[in-house]
Amino acid sequence: MRIVSILMALVFLVGAAVQYNDPDPVPWMLVYVAAAALSFRAYRSAPPWWSPALLGAGTLVWTVVVAMGLDPAVVRQMFEEFGMRSLEIEEAREALGLLIITAWMFFLAGRAHTRPHSSSGPHAPDHS
Repeated sequence: MRIVSILMALVFLVGAAVQYNDPDPVPWMLVYVAAAALSFRAYRSAPPWWSPALLGAGTLVWTVVVAMGLDPAVVRQMFEEFGMRSLEIEEAREALGLLIITAWMFFLAGRAHTRPHSSSGPHAPDHS
């Protein structure tokens, strides 16, 4: 799990780095950096369950908003071409990135929520 967490953190950092030429880079960089930070945290120890859950809920809403405007033909085209040939292909790839963040954050939240809090002792019940 630690290896997967560090790999996901690195993937999200690359995702943040490639946003430099996006028309609106700041919100995209922030969401990718936040996902990377929580992944790095999961590498060390489980973050509080609510932090990845909150980011996952936000990216889920953002994914739905972006995806509502997508043409299914553009989504297929997104996988056929490497370059950003149109705004529609860029939006489809943005929705895919958000969906990956959403899935990973909900995974981290679920994993953290099922683990007892280490500060309460190794055998203390979870009262959250």
